[in-house]
Order: sequence, then C-alpha cells, then structure tokens
Amino acid sequence: MDGKTTTATLALLCLYGFFKDMRPAVPFLTPFLRSDLKNFTAEEVDNEIYPLLSYSWMGFLLLVLLAADFVRYKPVLVVGGASYVATSVLWLWGERLEVIQIAQVVYGLATATETVYFSYIYVVVDEDHYKKATGYISFQVARLLSVGRYALVFGCNNLLALALQAAVVAIVVDKDMLNTGIRTQFLIYGGYFYMLAAIFLFKAVYTLTVDGWNDSWAKRWED
Repeated sequence: MDGKTTTATLALLCLYGFFKDMRPAVPFLTPFLRSDLKNFTAEEVDNEIYPLLSYSWMGFLLLVLLAADFVRYKPVLVVGGASYVATSVLWLWGERLEVIQIAQVVYGLATATETVYFSYIYVVVDEDHYKKATGYISFQVARLLSVGRYALVFGCNNLLALALQAAVVAIVVDKDMLNTGIRTQFLIYGGYFYMLAAIFLFKAVYTLTVDGWNDSWAKRWED
C-alpha cells in the first residue's frame, strides 16, 4: 500500500480501537449493579458475576485464534464489535442474574478479539510502515514474525496470562477455596502485580548493569 492508503487504514484501525476501548460504564459497573436499578448483592457481583469474565475470556481466546485462521481477521473483528454492543445492551436492560452473567460471557468474547485486532494491524500495513504503525498502536515484536503467526504469538501470550489470571481468581474468589472479601482480594491482586513488577525491575537492572558492563568490556578488548 502507498503512504496515503496506509495512513487511511491506520486511521480507521485507530478509530475502531478508540470506540472499542471507550467504555465509560465499566468504572461504574459495580455501583450500578448494586444500586436499586439492579439490586444485586455484593456476594453476587464479586463471586457470581465478575469471575465469569476471566473464564470466558480464556475459553474464547483459543476459539478466536482458530477462527482467525479459518475466516481471517475481518469477520472476527465484526463479531468483537457486535459483542461489545451486546454487552452494553445486556448490562442496561438485563434484570436477572443469569442475564448479567451472559453479559459477562459476551464481554469475554469481545475482549478475546482484541488479540486479532492488534495482529490485523500488522497484516494490512506494509513492512516498511511497521515503525509508524507501532508508534500508533504498540508491539515491536511483530517485526520478527511472519504474517500468519501474529495472532498465534499474541494469542498464546494472552492465553497464558489469562490461564494464570483465572487460576488466581478461582483460588481467591471461589466459595470452595479462599472465598475472600473484596478488600482482601484487592490486597492479593495488588501483591501479585507488585511481585511481577519486582521481577521485571530486577531483570531491567540486571540487563542495564551486568550485561551492559560485559558488553562494554568486550568492546574494549576488541579495540
């Protein structure tokens, strides 16, 4: 594609991403579900509604990756956009617990298609414009991949992350496991992310110091 076509394509993809990620209701979903309009209890919201998102997300992700291989990217993105709309409709007009649970499952399908969205960006953009696309979106690793493997690599990363997330949620929230309160859940999740941050920080410091010094001394000996 030429420069104008690439710019137009990226503009459309960024517009899709903007509307996809514009979810003003999400920060207020908990008070909305527990208000007089929906009248769900805290236990129902924390233990019977929210955990379904992680489980459905992980389950749909593999199906989405397979679908992207068979029907390609555009139909999957259309399904993802329709799922976001359906989720909002179910949240707004759903009254029974089962309907809101279905909304979370549909939301899981919608979020599972995000991997295909990020992969599709590098399919429609020429290799010469990867740097520009990455500046708009992200994922430098795409430079090292063939076109047919974008969704697979990004999807496998998400699948592993979701599997770990689902395991943590099951242990922390499930009635047959720890069954902790909402405050304890946040403490556990926060500790989990602090642990990950510490691991990555250690790796970064190690790379900048030990590996950096080794490379510096190696270059001096070569000179």
